Amino acid sequence: MTRHISRLKANLEKKSDRPSHPGPSHPDHSEARHSLPTHYPHPNPSTENRARHRLSSPVREPASQPLPVMATTPNFDHYPLSASHLLNTAYSSLPVQEQRSKAASVGDEINGFFLAILEEAKNATSTWETKINAMDAMREMMKSVLLADNVIGQEIRKSNYCVSKKRSDGCTWDAKLDAVLDCWTDEDENKYFAEEERNGGVMTGRFRELNGLAKRAKVFKRMKDILMCVDRDVYVDF
Repeated sequence: MTRHISRLKANLEKKSDRPSHPGPSHPDHSEARHSLPTHYPHPNPSTENRARHRLSSPVREPASQPLPVMATTPNFDHYPLSASHLLNTAYSSLPVQEQRSKAASVGDEINGFFLAILEEAKNATSTWETKINAMDAMREMMKSVLLADNVIGQEIRKSNYCVSKKRSDGCTWDAKLDAVLDCWTDEDENKYFAEEERNGGVMTGRFRELNGLAKRAKVFKRMKDILMCVDRDVYVDF
């Protein structure tokens, strides 16, 4: 027994004399976390420098460019509106006796609207859209005039006191319509008729009969009839 104990002591002394080898142990994550490098080198330093410069520099807004000048097509809508207002306030609402004396002055004022439209439409630099707008405005004014005359009565419509007939300068509106039509070129006519047919205009059927057969005068006559609003669907009993 004593011998066994002494042998154990000797073995312990021998082990204490050996160099100590660290055994397997878990690393201290807290120390490892703090010891990690705070910046890893970029694989491409030049790319990194460009990125840093781009992010640090202020955002450059594009230089303001002047807005393009858009070509505006004259709009003549205010003329039909003015004519309609004039006819409703200074003509149609008056008694028949006063309408007779008022017809000439109202006609002169509305005639000024026509002349203003013609001045623009007859311009050599006017576009096709401008001419179309001018004709549409004249058509609307003529429609207002004819409807105003319809309010008066059959006996006055047959007389020379209607606004559409009575002119202090002796000039009829037919001549004004002819003037705006005469400034149209063949290309304008073809484009207008093609647009009318595509939209199913009121003159499509009649123009089909004249197409390729009629001369310029007949085609213009038909166009003028439309502007004068004497089509059945517009003015039946005129």
